[in-house]
Amino acid sequence: MANKPFSFFPLPWSGPVNQDLLDHWFSPAVTYNFAGDATIEKQVVESVASYGRQIGWLNEVVLALADGKTPPPATVERMRQAVKEVEALKAIHASSAFADATDALARLKKESPRNYDRLLLTLMERPGGGSEPAQA
Repeated sequence: MANKPFSFFPLPWSGPVNQDLLDHWFSPAVTYNFAGDATIEKQVVESVASYGRQIGWLNEVVLALADGKTPPPATVERMRQAVKEVEALKAIHASSAFADATDALARLKKESPRNYDRLLLTLMERPGGGSEPAQA
Protein backbone atom coordinates (compact mmCIF):
# COMPACT_ATOMS: atom_id res chain seq x y z
CA MET A 1 0.00 0.00 0.00
CA ALA A 2 2.99 2.27 0.40
CA ASN A 3 3.40 2.35 -3.38
CA LYS A 4 -0.27 3.24 -3.91
CA PRO A 5 -1.19 6.17 -1.69
CA PHE A 6 -4.67 6.60 -3.19
CA SER A 7 -5.65 2.91 -3.33
CA PHE A 8 -8.60 3.60 -1.02
CA PHE A 9 -10.09 5.78 -3.80
CA PRO A 10 -10.82 3.59 -6.86
CA LEU A 11 -10.45 5.51 -10.08
CA PRO A 12 -12.29 4.63 -13.28
CA TRP A 13 -10.64 1.69 -15.09
CA SER A 14 -8.55 0.98 -11.98
CA GLY A 15 -9.91 -2.53 -11.52
CA PRO A 16 -10.51 -5.49 -13.76
CA VAL A 17 -12.02 -4.36 -17.04
CA ASN A 18 -12.74 -7.62 -18.76
CA GLN A 19 -16.52 -7.43 -18.68
CA ASP A 20 -18.10 -7.99 -22.08
CA LEU A 21 -20.61 -5.17 -22.37
CA LEU A 22 -21.86 -6.13 -25.83
CA ASP A 23 -22.20 -9.87 -25.33
CA HIS A 24 -26.00 -9.83 -25.39
CA TRP A 25 -26.01 -7.99 -28.71
CA PHE A 26 -23.88 -10.47 -30.61
CA SER A 27 -24.66 -13.79 -28.97
CA PRO A 28 -27.19 -16.25 -30.41
CA ALA A 29 -29.55 -15.43 -27.54
CA VAL A 30 -32.47 -14.59 -29.80
CA THR A 31 -35.79 -15.72 -28.41
CA TYR A 32 -38.09 -17.60 -30.75
CA ASN A 33 -41.30 -19.52 -30.25
CA PHE A 34 -39.74 -22.96 -30.39
CA ALA A 35 -41.81 -25.95 -31.39
CA GLY A 36 -39.75 -27.93 -28.90
CA ASP A 37 -38.02 -27.26 -25.61
CA ALA A 38 -36.21 -23.91 -25.56
CA THR A 39 -33.71 -25.26 -23.02
CA ILE A 40 -32.72 -28.09 -25.34
CA GLU A 41 -32.56 -25.70 -28.31
CA LYS A 42 -30.21 -23.43 -26.37
CA GLN A 43 -27.96 -26.32 -25.41
CA VAL A 44 -27.86 -27.56 -29.00
CA VAL A 45 -26.76 -24.15 -30.25
CA GLU A 46 -24.19 -23.78 -27.47
CA SER A 47 -22.70 -27.27 -27.43
CA VAL A 48 -23.55 -29.09 -30.67
CA ALA A 49 -23.70 -26.61 -33.55
CA SER A 50 -24.84 -23.04 -34.12
CA TYR A 51 -27.86 -22.31 -36.30
CA GLY A 52 -25.54 -21.04 -39.01
CA ARG A 53 -23.45 -24.18 -38.97
CA GLN A 54 -26.55 -26.39 -39.11
CA ILE A 55 -27.98 -24.40 -42.03
CA GLY A 56 -24.60 -24.55 -43.76
CA TRP A 57 -24.59 -28.36 -43.56
CA LEU A 58 -28.13 -28.52 -44.92
CA ASN A 59 -27.24 -26.15 -47.76
CA GLU A 60 -24.25 -28.29 -48.78
CA VAL A 61 -26.34 -31.46 -48.84
CA VAL A 62 -29.41 -29.98 -50.55
CA LEU A 63 -27.40 -28.16 -53.22
CA ALA A 64 -25.37 -31.28 -53.97
CA LEU A 65 -28.58 -33.31 -54.33
CA ALA A 66 -30.16 -30.57 -56.48
CA ASP A 67 -27.15 -30.78 -58.81
CA GLY A 68 -27.48 -34.56 -59.01
CA LYS A 69 -24.28 -35.06 -57.03
CA THR A 70 -23.50 -37.07 -53.94
CA PRO A 71 -23.47 -34.90 -50.80
CA PRO A 72 -20.02 -34.40 -49.25
CA PRO A 73 -19.39 -37.41 -46.97
CA ALA A 74 -17.72 -35.26 -44.30
CA THR A 75 -20.77 -33.01 -44.10
CA VAL A 76 -23.15 -35.95 -43.88
CA GLU A 77 -21.01 -37.45 -41.10
CA ARG A 78 -21.01 -34.14 -39.19
CA MET A 79 -24.81 -34.07 -39.47
CA ARG A 80 -25.07 -37.67 -38.23
CA GLN A 81 -22.85 -36.83 -35.25
CA ALA A 82 -24.94 -33.73 -34.47
CA VAL A 83 -28.13 -35.82 -34.56
CA LYS A 84 -26.59 -38.27 -32.06
CA GLU A 85 -25.59 -35.42 -29.75
CA VAL A 86 -29.06 -33.83 -29.96
CA GLU A 87 -30.73 -37.18 -29.20
CA ALA A 88 -28.43 -37.58 -26.18
CA LEU A 89 -29.44 -34.11 -24.92
CA LYS A 90 -33.11 -34.96 -25.37
CA ALA A 91 -32.67 -38.23 -23.45
CA ILE A 92 -30.95 -36.42 -20.58
CA HIS A 93 -33.76 -33.87 -20.40
CA ALA A 94 -36.46 -36.55 -20.62
CA SER A 95 -35.00 -38.54 -17.75
CA SER A 96 -34.49 -35.33 -15.80
CA ALA A 97 -38.11 -34.28 -16.36
CA PHE A 98 -39.32 -37.70 -15.24
CA ALA A 99 -37.17 -37.49 -12.11
CA ASP A 100 -38.41 -33.96 -11.40
CA ALA A 101 -42.05 -35.04 -11.81
CA THR A 102 -41.53 -38.07 -9.58
CA ASP A 103 -39.92 -35.91 -6.89
CA ALA A 104 -42.70 -33.33 -7.16
CA LEU A 105 -45.38 -35.99 -6.79
CA ALA A 106 -43.66 -37.50 -3.76
CA ARG A 107 -43.40 -34.03 -2.20
CA LEU A 108 -47.05 -33.27 -3.01
CA LYS A 109 -48.17 -36.58 -1.49
CA LYS A 110 -46.22 -35.83 1.68
CA GLU A 111 -47.11 -32.15 2.03
CA SER A 112 -50.67 -32.14 0.70
CA PRO A 113 -52.26 -35.58 0.42
CA ARG A 114 -55.62 -34.05 -0.50
CA ASN A 115 -54.16 -32.19 -3.51
CA TYR A 116 -52.19 -35.31 -4.44
CA ASP A 117 -55.42 -37.35 -4.55
CA ARG A 118 -57.14 -34.58 -6.51
CA LEU A 119 -54.33 -34.57 -9.06
CA LEU A 120 -54.47 -38.33 -9.49
CA LEU A 121 -58.23 -38.19 -10.02
CA THR A 122 -57.80 -35.42 -12.59
CA LEU A 123 -55.21 -37.48 -14.46
CA MET A 124 -57.39 -40.58 -14.37
CA GLU A 125 -60.35 -38.64 -15.84
CA ARG A 126 -58.41 -37.92 -19.02
CA PRO A 127 -59.24 -39.91 -22.15
CA GLY A 128 -57.71 -43.35 -21.87
CA GLY A 129 -58.00 -43.27 -18.09
CA GLY A 130 -54.42 -42.13 -17.68
CA SER A 131 -53.32 -45.73 -18.10
CA GLU A 132 -51.60 -45.21 -21.44
CA PRO A 133 -48.29 -43.38 -21.57
CA ALA A 134 -48.37 -40.02 -23.28
CA GLN A 135 -46.85 -39.76 -26.70
CA ALA A 136 -43.50 -37.95 -26.67
